[in-house]
Amino acid sequence: MLNRKFLTELFLVFLGVFLIYISNLYADYSKDISRNGNDVVITKEGYRNTLTSVDNVPNVFLPYLILEKHTVYFDGALNVVKRFEDELAPYPYFLLPTDKGLVSVYPLASTIITLPFYILPFALKNPDINYYENVMLLLLISRVVTAAMTAISVTIIYAAVSSISKSKQFNLLLITFLAFDTSLFTITSRGLWMHTASLLLVSISAIPLS
Repeated sequence: MLNRKFLTELFLVFLGVFLIYISNLYADYSKDISRNGNDVVITKEGYRNTLTSVDNVPNVFLPYLILEKHTVYFDGALNVVKRFEDELAPYPYFLLPTDKGLVSVYPLASTIITLPFYILPFALKNPDINYYENVMLLLLISRVVTAAMTAISVTIIYAAVSSISKSKQFNLLLITFLAFDTSLFTITSRGLWMHTASLLLVSISAIPLS
């Protein structure tokens, strides 16, 4: 049974990891805004810091398409997502044509897992993604969501480790190494990769240990 003191400890672990993960988000966003200039649509220079990889584009836009447009097909957003790769191509490499429309080449499972994190932001605003500022809003939300998911994973693993080891110093050292000295810090917490969702599922499976 988790007592109040340990729950507070877990919250502080989550908060500390999460804040460090998003600490450079505003700087990345500001750089992209300045590089995009006065263009009302996104350019190739207007997202490179906030979006760490074009591979993340499907997972960035799918929650919007599912929750706001009630579809998993990218046809309605094609003119926007093409700007992240080759505008002259019929469709970008991360989309696959089917009889019903263009779908992501990546599995939908990771997107489904992220959907609960998007309900509140989209309840507050339904962005028109034809405008650069709203595309950047989606990129910002995706960075916050992926940082939160990774921080939750780290916190759950910390709780599991704490149930095995009673040395708080060792537990904090171990979790600090995991959170900031592995690819969790450089990759998983900075983009909506499939392994961001996978890490969350694996860490949830460790809850019985805690």
